[in-house]
This record gives sequence, structure tokens and C-alpha cells, in this order.
Amino acid sequence: KQMPGIINKRFVEYKEFAGKTVTEIFKSEELADAEIKEINTFESVYVENLGDHKFKLKPLPAYAQVSKIMSILVQDVNSDGNLDAIIGGNYDGASMYHARYDAFFGLTLLGDGKGNFKTSIPTQNGLLIDGDCRDIKSVKTETENLILASRNNNSIQIFKPLKKARKRHLNSCQE
Repeated sequence: KQMPGIINKRFVEYKEFAGKTVTEIFKSEELADAEIKEINTFESVYVENLGDHKFKLKPLPAYAQVSKIMSILVQDVNSDGNLDAIIGGNYDGASMYHARYDAFFGLTLLGDGKGNFKTSIPTQNGLLIDGDCRDIKSVKTETENLILASRNNNSIQIFKPLKKARKRHLNSCQE
């Protein structure tokens, strides 16, 4: 479908080129200026810069693999001094052949400062980003930091931090 000028002129039906190699479908002059790209993984990954032009890829946790990731906000979410990631995604614009990528409701990855992440899902943290998230930003107001999630063809979601409940010590306070 991406190259109708070539494919449609040579092959009337899909089964005529199904299973053929690239060199069986295209003429050598058509491939002369082609770039060869190689895909090594389809996983969403964390890329660590080791310095000296070296990088290390680590797959993100399983919950981050359920749909397309479209936006990541990196900040210290739980005030432990380590960077965390708030992730939004989904994609409703895929063709009918591919269906929708809509299994994602946002995700928070709590970092340990060593490139490892613990998953915190919306039912644990209240950060449920519904729909096709396209961007996540942190906005500081006079009183608090808000998290804004923009969604394709939808309203912006605004998340306020929950006030931490005071611990109740039964021997030191009266009901």
C-alpha cells in the first residue's frame, strides 16, 4: 500500500508477491539508492548513556509494552531523589487492518537511580491517562505541581498530587 506505483503495476493480487524477497519484488536499479535499515527490537526500552559513545538498552517493564508510548515526562515523582517516568500513549489512528492501539491507561515507572524501574499502575497512584495521550507536562503553580496530559481530539487531563495522609498513632492521639 505504501508503494502503489511499483507494487500495483507488477502484481495484481497480494498472493503474487507474498513470501517473495525484496530482490524478487524490486529491480536492481530501484534498490540502488535504497537505505538498509535494521530493526533489532520492537520493545519499548530505556537507553542508558554509558559515555564514550556507548549505550545500554534495557527493556521497560511488561506494563509499558501493552501499547504505543507517545509521551514521557521524566521527573522525581515520589521524592526519593531518583528520576521517574510518567508515560502516556495509545494510537487510535491505525488502519482497520492493524486495529487500534488502546490498551494503555498511563503508567508511572519509579526509578532506583541505577536504570531499574518499578511499575506503579493507575489503580495504585491515581494517574489514569485515558485516551490517545500525546504529551505530558508538569506545571508548577503557587501551591503545587500539576501534571497535564493532552489527548488527541479530547480534553486535557489535569492531575493534582494527593495530600499524604498523616499517620495516626493510636497511643499519641485521641479519636
